Amino acid sequence: MSDEMTLAEALARLETAGRIRLCSVAGCGRKHQGVGFCAMHRQRLRTHGDPLHPSPLDPPGVRFWRSVRKSDGCWEWAGSKWPTGYGRFRRDGRSFMAHREAVRLASGVAVAADMTVDHLCGNVSCVNPAHLEVVTMRVNVLRSGNPTAINARKVRCKRGHDFDEANARGRRRCSTCQKANRKARYHRNKAALIAAAEGL
Repeated sequence: MSDEMTLAEALARLETAGRIRLCSVAGCGRKHQGVGFCAMHRQRLRTHGDPLHPSPLDPPGVRFWRSVRKSDGCWEWAGSKWPTGYGRFRRDGRSFMAHREAVRLASGVAVAADMTVDHLCGNVSCVNPAHLEVVTMRVNVLRSGNPTAINARKVRCKRGHDFDEANARGRRRCSTCQKANRKARYHRNKAALIAAAEGL
C-alpha cells in the first residue's frame, strides 16, 4: 500500500476487489461488522432502532434542538426539566437552563450572569427564541404576577389616594391613610382612657 493512499481509499479498493465489505450507510466507509453495518451503525441500530440515530457526541447545538418540539407558537422543551418546570440541558459536564441555552444558540452570545431571560409567553418550558428576551432581574420580576410585581404596578392605595411623591415618598405606603389611622387610633385610645377613668 502506498503512503499517499488514505485508509478510506484502501478500504474502498479492497471492497471493490471483493476482499472485504464496507458499511452500507452512504459515506461511512468503515469496515462491515454485521447485519450490513459497521460497529458504530450496528450499535445505533441495536440501541435506538435506527443506524442513523444521532450520536450523543454530536455538537451541543444539534443535541439541543433534537429535544425541542416545534409548533406555530411555543417550542416545548422535551428533554429533562428542573422541578420548577424549566428545561435542563447538559453541556460541557454542566447543567444549563434550556431557555438560556436557546438564546445563546440563536444569538451566538452567552447571556451575561447578571441578566435573566424572560418568557414573554409565560410558558417556562418554551425555548422559542422569539418568545424570549434578555432583561434584568428587576424587569423580569416586575413583569410577573407575583405579589411584589402586583404591588409595584399599583398607582393608588385601597382608599383611592395616589401613590405620588408627595403622598407615598417613594414607598408603597399612603401617607394620607397613615395619618388618618394614627388620628383614629389616638381618639380610640383617648376615649378608652376617659371611659376607664370615669368607671373608677
